[in-house]
Amino acid sequence: MWKDIDECLDTEINNANISKVVSKGSGDKVKGHIIGIALGIINSYVAIMERKSRKVLENVEGMRTMPSVVAFTKDNKRLVGMSAKRQVVTNP
Repeated sequence: MWKDIDECLDTEINNANISKVVSKGSGDKVKGHIIGIALGIINSYVAIMERKSRKVLENVEGMRTMPSVVAFTKDNKRLVGMSAKRQVVTNP
């Protein structure tokens, strides 16, 4: 599972060479890459758009979606996704 969502996003964004996107109107062409983050009630995912191709990013377990859950342990460690969902019974 992602140990740190910020670390994962930074890594994927840097690997994709995300650049600034500027669009003034419907006739203008968008240059660079686009990142989309879908924050759902149950699951979330991150996708990038390169030229005309869409790619949903995978976590280290190969999953394309992650539970929309954030939790904190007793020692203030932040958990996200499946690791946060798994510990709900032991750390409500």
